[in-house]
Amino acid sequence: MDFTLIEINKHKNNIGNLSARLLNTFDVNEEISINNEIKKETEILDSLLNIKMNSFMAQNQQMMQFQIQQQMQAQQNMFNQMQNMQNNPLNNNFPNQIEQSKKSITLIFRAGKEDKDGNPIIQKIQCSLDEKVSKVIERYRMQANDVETNKKFICNAHSLNPTLTVAEAGLSDYSNIFAMGSEGLRGG
Repeated sequence: MDFTLIEINKHKNNIGNLSARLLNTFDVNEEISINNEIKKETEILDSLLNIKMNSFMAQNQQMMQFQIQQQMQAQQNMFNQMQNMQNNPLNNNFPNQIEQSKKSITLIFRAGKEDKDGNPIIQKIQCSLDEKVSKVIERYRMQANDVETNKKFICNAHSLNPTLTVAEAGLSDYSNIFAMGSEGLRGG
């Protein structure tokens, strides 16, 4: 990817230099020649930008697959623990469950907006597994100064139910929650 970025910048600079030359010449033959060079450079730049976009999309897809795998593993672990408790009612680790529910986790809220440098704006919110999703969303809104009331909060392609606890909603450490406003829900 670094090589592609270097090449992109090289061709951008070439186009800039050629454009400056084109502005400063009045010979029709030279204008045609420079224009043809600009066309070649823009075609190359177009190909490189497509490579960059495909690489970016592949990285995002890999990251999403990794997160899905983590969520599935966490759900499988929770299911296994519940099965063990049902199969062994005498070996009920009740104190351990209380300890687990007080464990602090971090949730990542993504607003779908970018800062001035083009980086996604995220808010990290700490919570416990037995805390209501509605309380966590309230803390996000306070921290992010997000007052839009018709937002949907989505994790793993499902809207979060604010009446559930964090654990019941299937959220785990570093789960990504997307804060989608009405403009993000229209499909375009």
